[in-house]
Amino acid sequence: MPNRILAIAALTALLLGAGTSWLIRGQRGGDAPELLVQGDYSDILDAHAAPLVLLTAPDCEFSGLARSHLALSGVAYAEISVDASPRGQQLLRERLAMRSVPVLLGRTEMLTAYDRDAMDLFLARQARLP
Repeated sequence: MPNRILAIAALTALLLGAGTSWLIRGQRGGDAPELLVQGDYSDILDAHAAPLVLLTAPDCEFSGLARSHLALSGVAYAEISVDASPRGQQLLRERLAMRSVPVLLGRTEMLTAYDRDAMDLFLARQARLP
């Protein structure tokens, strides 16, 4: 009976939105990185004159999903294909310390992989910024 109560409590918390807290705290288990990383990325956005910057690769399925998600959301963004841009590769590896795409940058946050729920949270938080 106690296990059933815990399961119901966990499901209730998930349905009420508490389930997204792992996105920010990075508690995905194992060596998985945090999906949402706090930082100041305004210099990158300013350099590309865009409210968001998406780093992608042309043959990456998740980059395509991120592009589609942004298009459906009606959000303006600049795209950097790291395969076509040595500066994009340098930005990804050196400045952002990332090795894979997609990576979505906002003024104060970086989304380090495509995840529908994480992207929705990211976009909602970016929309609230001045």
